[in-house]
Amino acid sequence: MSEFSNIVFDPQAQFAHPMLVEASAGTGKTYNIQNVYLRLVLQGLTVQQILVVTFTNAATRELRDRLRTILVQCRYHLDGATQAAGSPDTQRITAAIAASGASAGELSKRIRVALMDFDSAAIFTIHGFCNRVLDHYAFECGHDPDAELMSEASEIVRETCRDWWRQNAYKGTVPFDSFEDLFTLVSEIYKNPTAALCGGQIPDTPAFREWVAACARIWEQIGSLSGNFSWRNEKTLVRARAVVDLSPFIALAKKYNGEYSTWLSGNMKPHELSLVAKALWETLATILGGAASNDPKNFAASVQKIGKLETKYDARLGERDLQFTKQAGVVSELAREIRARLRDRIALTYDSMLENVRAVLNNGQAGPRLREVLRAEFKAALIDEFQDTDSVQYDIFWNLFGAPESQTPLVFVGDPKQAIYGFRGGDVFTYYDAKTKSPPASGTRSAQTIARRRISSRPSISFLPTRPIPMAARF
Repeated sequence: MSEFSNIVFDPQAQFAHPMLVEASAGTGKTYNIQNVYLRLVLQGLTVQQILVVTFTNAATRELRDRLRTILVQCRYHLDGATQAAGSPDTQRITAAIAASGASAGELSKRIRVALMDFDSAAIFTIHGFCNRVLDHYAFECGHDPDAELMSEASEIVRETCRDWWRQNAYKGTVPFDSFEDLFTLVSEIYKNPTAALCGGQIPDTPAFREWVAACARIWEQIGSLSGNFSWRNEKTLVRARAVVDLSPFIALAKKYNGEYSTWLSGNMKPHELSLVAKALWETLATILGGAASNDPKNFAASVQKIGKLETKYDARLGERDLQFTKQAGVVSELAREIRARLRDRIALTYDSMLENVRAVLNNGQAGPRLREVLRAEFKAALIDEFQDTDSVQYDIFWNLFGAPESQTPLVFVGDPKQAIYGFRGGDVFTYYDAKTKSPPASGTRSAQTIARRRISSRPSISFLPTRPIPMAARF
């Protein structure tokens, strides 16, 4: 039996903290979800108190049947029905009964009540769960129970984009090549509210325009990257015998310190920025952090990237960043307008179901109350097919049950190899975020970490790196 299966039936394991179970296809994911569910029922939780979530209607029906099956088998076992003594089902039911610590009579009562109430078991798709939250807790969520459910919002998205295009297209200030480009970007950002428009990384504000202009002036003083560079002081850079005055940077840093500092703190991973935005980040970080904190030649090279866009390739990068910055502002504005129009029409889409619940949970006033009532209703949560979870869905469950104070059993089950399938709605970065909260393999679990266990005990497969065949050898 796998490591996780052993933990499920360990009387000392209380599942008091979140757990991520990594399992490949065919290694018994549903089998182990049955085990956890059975143990929770035998420990005294009702089927209404155990939240089970998966990601399609078909998977929900199948999982519901499988969970009912294990409860029926346990009832037969407790009633003394004849079963193969050494069968896997008999072994796991016996282990679950032993781990519960309750009498046979009490266990039989719990199983019979669970089967009688099973039609009302809390087994949902993610959208079904969020829709139920909005309906049952409409007051806490500020939700109108009479809201019209729309399968999609494409018509409202197109209508909003058309209105903006009519107002701006004839002014000559549209940063899009065509209406379809605008519509495509707005549709993507609306469907993925946590996404950012890649490339829109340099703010189009006076502070940053002045910094770019200062880079051009200072690059004229530097002139070349050849020779040795050194710092004379925080206001002076020396190349060979040339002295470069950095006082324009110092003056701007004092004038716009707050805006620059905010942008730097919001981009703490400069390696993820575009070429021009990364160079801008490095120049700002050097000046605001003290010139001596950076290599002087690297600083000069960053000034060059911004101040001397001499090749067509670099010029396109600079223009593209500024273009994307303008696009990002328009797209964000229209995404907000779409949500406002949905509210005005008292309409709800499948995407907005999730967004609304997430927004309420993140609200400083309504969030604590909604968490309180949902934690009172659900005493455990099992999330199947976690590899298909995006950041919005993950935020909902982590916000509800992942906090240290919740003390709610929270089990994510997923296949890490399938987390790369973005076309299916999965988000590998969300999966990685959950995984990085795991403690070291030998560490103990804490309320702020996810304990990670592997179902599969199969040996890993090694892959040898290969190099491409030289072009000349292909023919």
